[in-house]
Amino acid sequence: MKDFLHEVQNNNSKLAQLYFKVNPIRNSIAHALLEQGRRVTSDLDAINNAKSYQQEARKIFKTKTLDY
Repeated sequence: MKDFLHEVQNNNSKLAQLYFKVNPIRNSIAHALLEQGRRVTSDLDAINNAKSYQQEARKIFKTKTLDY
């Protein structure tokens, strides 16, 4: 999916834009023990934005397209 969203014809879609916002947070959490000094966003910001990211993803997936 990562490769698909990075393709030129897909990387401006709503789904790709959401992925590009959320993926650095996911990486920060997944690799927290290895890269403690390289956090992209604060934990509090990530938590506060999680619900809006989930709602945005839900809207996109309901349309069964890359955008809504």
